[in-house]
Amino acid sequence: MPTRKRNGDDLPKDGVLRPKHERFVLEYLKDLNASAAARRAGYSVRNSNVVGSRLLANVHISAAIERAKAERLERVRIDGDKVLRGFACLAFSDPGDYLTWGPDGARLKPSEDLTQDQRMAVSEVSEIVTTTDRTSASSSGTGRVRSIRSRDTWASLKRAASIRRACGQSWTAS
Repeated sequence: MPTRKRNGDDLPKDGVLRPKHERFVLEYLKDLNASAAARRAGYSVRNSNVVGSRLLANVHISAAIERAKAERLERVRIDGDKVLRGFACLAFSDPGDYLTWGPDGARLKPSEDLTQDQRMAVSEVSEIVTTTDRTSASSSGTGRVRSIRSRDTWASLKRAASIRRACGQSWTAS
């Protein structure tokens, strides 16, 4: 009786990846989840955990994954120093970098007076201008509401950490 070929048994032995393997490599880079990558690459849902593990264990596929990670790092140029600098900008940003305040209220500093690091921590600046009916007794004319919103520090740190993990880098500064 002929034996049935199982998913993942067509592993490359000659170093040449088949189209399904190339797809697995690309899918794996999305979230570093071998089971999910196997499913997205078209392998059986029922056996995706075994197939994903088997594919990762293959020296040619794991080498292709490492090459793809290195190419991505080169493209996006995320290194330890850049990530740590971004962390510092977010974690240690100071409202005094963007605002001045006193008895007359708060004022935003002009954007051209901010450094790149200070601008990196700002996610939104808005101004709302309101007008009121001048015939009303309580009318005050035109009003302005200015606001500045900084980036969510914790969410930004978590995102940066997941990007670094997806790129396969450790947390040591380069």
